[in-house]
Amino acid sequence: MAYNMLQQAAFKRTEHLVIEAGVDTEGALVIELPKELLLILQNLIGVDDSEGEGVDPLAYLLAWLVTFDLFVDAVSG
Repeated sequence: MAYNMLQQAAFKRTEHLVIEAGVDTEGALVIELPKELLLILQNLIGVDDSEGEGVDPLAYLLAWLVTFDLFVDAVSG
């Protein structure tokens, strides 16, 4: 259920950024991945599983799926 919500949020964010990029005549718009998403990806990658506490593969893959969802229907400048 949470992934569905994140997927919808990613779609709306991408849609908003595409519109903003389309009306940005000065080229001042800087588009970056959300800091919170980058932190999640960094934390999942940096987990030390030497004590048997491995990364949950589902959480890892879902974080990347949300990242890739940000690029659906995005246009290049």
